[in-house]
Amino acid sequence: MPGRDVTAVQIRKNTLVATVQRAALDERSANSLEQEVSAAASQHPGLPVVLDMGRVSFAPSVALGALVRLRNGFRFESRRLILANVLKAVRDTLAVTRLDRVLELQPNVESALKAIGESKPDAEASGQNP
Repeated sequence: MPGRDVTAVQIRKNTLVATVQRAALDERSANSLEQEVSAAASQHPGLPVVLDMGRVSFAPSVALGALVRLRNGFRFESRRLILANVLKAVRDTLAVTRLDRVLELQPNVESALKAIGESKPDAEASGQNP
């Protein structure tokens, strides 16, 4: 399947983590990203999603559109989408377009996982007491 290598997906701490494997998200890559993340998320209903953008140095409008569509789709399902490791060039683009106010950003995957864990009260405490 062409373009299938845009993301690498894993489950960490009850969260779907998708790592973007491309430096530039052109139209084809952005469409593949959206399809791959959506497909992986559908296989793990209810899990929050962290998108590791650490390799992405260029995200034109078509990529921003894909990110907003993912965010809106997950929000409709009451799921969180967090962008992590967003490089300065992409952060600047998000700021100029004001999408940094719409999309949730964390400095790295670990802080995104922590933010998700903190939003689930007693998530780790459940099941610890007999």
